[in-house]
Amino acid sequence: MHKQIIVVLIVVFGSAGPAPVSAGFLTNDLLAFTSSQTREYGPVNLFAYGTTSTGGFNTNGAFDTARTAWVPGEFGMYAFTALNSMTAGQGGFSIARGISKESMLIAPQQGAAQGDPGVFHLSYHLDGSVIIDVGVTLDSGGLVASFGRVHYSWGFLAGDVGASLNNLGVNQQETWLGNQVSAIIDLDVDVPIPFKFGVPFYYYTDFRLEAGAGSSFGPSQGRAEADFFNTGTLLGGAVFDQYGNRILNPLVISDSGFDYVNPQSVSAVPEPSTLVLSSILFCMIGGVWSFKRLSQSTAAA
Repeated sequence: MHKQIIVVLIVVFGSAGPAPVSAGFLTNDLLAFTSSQTREYGPVNLFAYGTTSTGGFNTNGAFDTARTAWVPGEFGMYAFTALNSMTAGQGGFSIARGISKESMLIAPQQGAAQGDPGVFHLSYHLDGSVIIDVGVTLDSGGLVASFGRVHYSWGFLAGDVGASLNNLGVNQQETWLGNQVSAIIDLDVDVPIPFKFGVPFYYYTDFRLEAGAGSSFGPSQGRAEADFFNTGTLLGGAVFDQYGNRILNPLVISDSGFDYVNPQSVSAVPEPSTLVLSSILFCMIGGVWSFKRLSQSTAAA
């Protein structure tokens, strides 16, 4: 019977596979920040991954709204301002933002030893649209007194735990300013992160989207809209050793448990928790124990 119990243990833990990466924290100081803000409403801040939204008519009559969806591997931002007055000046702005910082560890593997340098490439795709359609209002001197503006910035930092973070040199930003602007964004971004095998490091990213419009006096009409909602995607990650050789099926552990290498794969779904496995184990052991007692009672009879 002892052999049967040992077999049960091997079956349960052998079939479960490796423990989910979230089971062991690297530094246990994961930072996630999700925020939406307008001129009169907000900021609505969530100190975690998630969604936020805010907006409404501000005190001078313009309408502002901002929305943010910020989760590992995918994100979306939306910012909008509208003017609608024939007699008075109006203005407004909206901001959507997401920040994350977490520790990672890429274990020594496939010929790469502890402390050897490597590069972890993350591939992102971003698309969206920008529309500025604000009526041209002139002041007494004939100068344009109305405007629309959209701006986004996307920054990336990394560094060993306990050391300062370094700019990775691939920051993205663009500003659209004027009364009539239309733009489509279709962008691929490669983020190369230097690291050392077996040494924990931090990865930090910050995306911010702004939209604003205004006029010094009436008429104030039009809008500034930046639609990047559900358009940011992490396509995947690749690990290279110091000689430029790609590591096949690399083991990359993140503090959040998110799979940065295969973000869209089924393998990114967490395995059953230790508690669930323990419950299954005890039920199976209990069944074996009950069977043993039943056998003994039957033999005694």
